Amino acid sequence: IRSACSDGSLATNQCGSQVESYYDNKDRPEGVVLGMSGTSMATPLCAGAAALVRQYFREGFFLTGQKSQQPETDGINPSSALVKAMMIQSGEPLYFQTSNDGPYELPPQMPHLSQGFGRVNLENVLWFGDDSDFSLVFKDRQLIQPDAMDLHCLTIDQDAPADHPLRVTLVWTDPPGSPGTQRSLVHNLDLVVQGPDGAFEYGNQQTDADGAQVVDDINNVEQVTIPAPWAGGAYRVYIIARDLPLGAQKYSLVVTGRISEPEECAEPTCTDECNGNGLCKF
Repeated sequence: IRSACSDGSLATNQCGSQVESYYDNKDRPEGVVLGMSGTSMATPLCAGAAALVRQYFREGFFLTGQKSQQPETDGINPSSALVKAMMIQSGEPLYFQTSNDGPYELPPQMPHLSQGFGRVNLENVLWFGDDSDFSLVFKDRQLIQPDAMDLHCLTIDQDAPADHPLRVTLVWTDPPGSPGTQRSLVHNLDLVVQGPDGAFEYGNQQTDADGAQVVDDINNVEQVTIPAPWAGGAYRVYIIARDLPLGAQKYSLVVTGRISEPEECAEPTCTDECNGNGLCKF
C-alpha cells in the first residue's frame, strides 16, 4: 500500500489520482495499488487518531492553535468522552452499497446505518488558528443533575460562508447496565439545538415514517449538523437530563463552525409557546 492517492505503479512512491476513482472501477481502480477495508484497518487508524486528540489537549494546542510553551499548566487531561466526541465530530460520509452489485452512493444524512458517523478526519475538528477555517468550542466533564437542563449559546460569524456547517456533538460515559436488561442505555441525555427561527433539531436528527423528528433514547452519542446556519444567527444548545436514575451525570460537548460564544444568550424565538420560564416548549 503506497498511500490513499497513488499513481498505481508498484515501482514508485508517487501520489496521483484521488482514491474516489476506486468506486468507478472496482476491478482495477485508477491510482490505487491495493485497496483494503474493514475493522482490522480502521481500528489501528482510529487508535492513532485518538492518541493525537489526547496529545492536542495535553499540549495545549486548543488555546492558540500551536503547542503551548507551558503544556504542564496550559494543557488539560481530556476525558474519554471528550476524545470520543472529538473523533465523532470529525466524521465524513463514506460511499456505500445497498447491494453487492449496486452503485456506490453517499448516505442521505448522518449518522447512517451503513457507517455510523462516517470516516474520522481530524482536520475537521482540531483547530490550528489561522490554518483552520472554523472555530472549536468544547466542554468537558460538565455535570448535570437529574431533571435539569444546561444551556450553551453560540453566534455564527457575520461573514460565515453560506455552506459552512454548524455541528454539535454530545457524548457521555454511561454507567454500566444490569445483565439481561432489555434497555442498554442507563442514563439518557438529550441534545437539542434551536436556531434563530425558533426551530428545533434533535440529537442524531432521525425521523419516523411520517417525517417527524424522533428523540433518541437509545444512544449515548447525539449529534446535530446544520449544513447552512444563518450568518450572524444565534443558536441555543440544550442538554436535557431526561432520565438519570443513578444521579448526576458528566458529559462532553464539542462544537465546530464559524462560531463564537456570546457573553449572554439571546432571547429565544419560539415557534410554539413558552413554558413560562423563558424557554420554548420542546
